[in-house]
Amino acid sequence: MNRKIRVLVLMGGKSPEHDVSLLSGKQVIDNLDKNKYEISSFIIPKSGKFDFVLFKNLKVDIVFLAMHGSFGEDGTIQGLLEIAGLPYTGSKVLASAIGMSKPVFKKLMEQAKISIPKYLIFEEEDGLDKIFNKFKYPFVVKPANQGSSVGVSIVRERKNLGLALESAFRFGETIIIEEYIKGIEVTCGVLGNKDLIALPVVEIVPQNEFFDYEAKY
Repeated sequence: MNRKIRVLVLMGGKSPEHDVSLLSGKQVIDNLDKNKYEISSFIIPKSGKFDFVLFKNLKVDIVFLAMHGSFGEDGTIQGLLEIAGLPYTGSKVLASAIGMSKPVFKKLMEQAKISIPKYLIFEEEDGLDKIFNKFKYPFVVKPANQGSSVGVSIVRERKNLGLALESAFRFGETIIIEEYIKGIEVTCGVLGNKDLIALPVVEIVPQNEFFDYEAKY
């Protein structure tokens, strides 16, 4: 009889999305086939501190990454797993880092001549004229390196701008200002590495103004 594949579900971490990661991890554990997989879990606390030696020596075949946001999807934990010599699901270090950094990703899309919304990289020391010289209301304000719509706001008038900037700057010194495009939002997952499988396209119909953190979770 073949041995079951030993899967470690890794979740938690110091991201603002810590609690969502725990929910994702539970969903993974509940839905993995117990006849095929020997399942264990490891929760990184909100402090981000854990025993790396203990973690590195865990007897597993693969780590299922159920982590979200910074330190979970930005190449950080991927690099740690590379050092530990533990195989893991999802993208590797470089792809994760690029995908999580909106400024870097947008510049790569521009170089590839792929159409993207008009945007502006905005720093804490920049004046508001930098925004108003490029955008009219409404526009979108978002952190440069977060997921799950954390810190994202649609600014429709001047009185909402201060709070939107404050919310986005909570997560770093650089944020993104982006043109607002009204339309249908869709999502499409892609599985695989060389032989890719595109999952069905799904339209997102949020109950809130847009598909924000609250609407997602």
